[in-house]
Amino acid sequence: MQELAESLKWFKILGIILIVVGVFSILVPVIPGLAVVFLIGLALVISGVSHIIHAIPTRNWKGVFFGILSGIIFLIAGIILLDKPEKGLMFFTLVFAMLIFMEGIFEIFTFFHLPSDSRRGWVLFSGIVAVFLATLIWRQWPWSSAWFLGTIIGVTLIFKGWALVALANAELTAE
Repeated sequence: MQELAESLKWFKILGIILIVVGVFSILVPVIPGLAVVFLIGLALVISGVSHIIHAIPTRNWKGVFFGILSGIIFLIAGIILLDKPEKGLMFFTLVFAMLIFMEGIFEIFTFFHLPSDSRRGWVLFSGIVAVFLATLIWRQWPWSSAWFLGTIIGVTLIFKGWALVALANAELTAE
């Protein structure tokens, strides 16, 4: 029982940390947004270099040209993101807005294909909210790039942190 109590204490501590970081992400959303772009750029550079290095011992393989080309493309994309992270953030924001918009449209279409006796109203509501938010992001683009990704990260961290704290509190009171 002592081990469980100790584990739950760490759940609570992690939850509080996530909530604090989430609030910070919402208050200063451009920093986590740029951090995500930096990490993606770094991952692309590492992947590109790995592709090229992998091609060296496989130079007799028929697909070596495409392996090297793929590595070069990954490398260039990563370098561009690392060199121009604000442009990368603008690009990702636009892509996410398009994804959210399409998801909303699909949910609205799904609403019409569900049986009328189901709780399909939530699907329609979710679709309308998604289309509205995507339109808001798109209409404010490129300025929405400064707040969108960091805000999404912040909200996610707050909910995750809150869930961990609630879980720890529920288990601690259950003992």
